[in-house]
Amino acid sequence: MKTGSTFVKWLGWGWFYLRLLAASVLHFIFVFVLAILGAFKWAVFWLGGILCVITWYHLDR
Repeated sequence: MKTGSTFVKWLGWGWFYLRLLAASVLHFIFVFVLAILGAFKWAVFWLGGILCVITWYHLDR
């Protein structure tokens, strides 16, 4: 048995679980945000339009 092999194995598994955790968190965030946008697409559309009109008037057309 090599010296340090337990540490290297632990480091490998730790890196694997860290990547798995990061991918899971990012997946959850993106799915959550897209679900909210999909549920309120009419609100996003109208609020975006209102923001456009306000900006247009604010910049003196």
